[in-house]
Amino acid sequence: MNRFFPYLFFLVSFSSFAQHELTARLIDEKNESLPYLNSILYKMPDSTFYQGTSSDDLGKVLFKNIEDGEYTMVVTGVGYVTLSRKLTINSNQNLGDLIVQEQIESMDAVTVTAKRPTVTKKADRLIFNVENTSLSNTDALTILRSSPGVFKQNNTYIVKGQAAQIYINNKRVYLTDDELNQLLAGYSGDNVKNVEVITNPPASYDAEGGTVININTSKGISLGYKGNVMGSYTIDELAKYKIGTSHFIK
Repeated sequence: MNRFFPYLFFLVSFSSFAQHELTARLIDEKNESLPYLNSILYKMPDSTFYQGTSSDDLGKVLFKNIEDGEYTMVVTGVGYVTLSRKLTINSNQNLGDLIVQEQIESMDAVTVTAKRPTVTKKADRLIFNVENTSLSNTDALTILRSSPGVFKQNNTYIVKGQAAQIYINNKRVYLTDDELNQLLAGYSGDNVKNVEVITNPPASYDAEGGTVININTSKGISLGYKGNVMGSYTIDELAKYKIGTSHFIK
């Protein structure tokens, strides 16, 4: 009997660490594929971010290396109603075609469809074109978070599962996450031309083998000076003043 124990242990171990794939195809109500919509897998019961991906040219979504458990899959895209599915995953699953409904706004009995951003695909990047679209009425932070393939995990923006370096007009941004969010939240979306999601950065970017997000604007955005004030004064090696807001000065 003892000779069977290692085999049983192997089976139990394999089952415990089994990893699966989840696939689906995103389509609209006309049965047309929906590329470049973001899909996020949240681990239940605490809804922690597990994986993020965007649909490919054919609308296909693929999650890999998923552990057994309960999940919620959420699909989002500019101009579309958010789609949510609760899932129990213990084997490979194909959800088939998932219909994502178009978001329609009605104003005084007039149906309005806002102009959606477009995506240009190149060998090393996706370019999310937002100029003169529905996102122009928002801010740069909303645009960044709406970009295909861009996800937020543990206060870090990630692309293809890797932490992304943030650039604005091809200049590296050296700010904390909170500072970056404040800067972008205060910058009008009307001045953002596009967001480049670069998965294979050229040598001109100091990405160290990682990924890059480059936000291109039509007007200058200051990255040079920042100051914090908090209503308190501390004496350290350097004097520090803080008041609770961050100022980015041109």
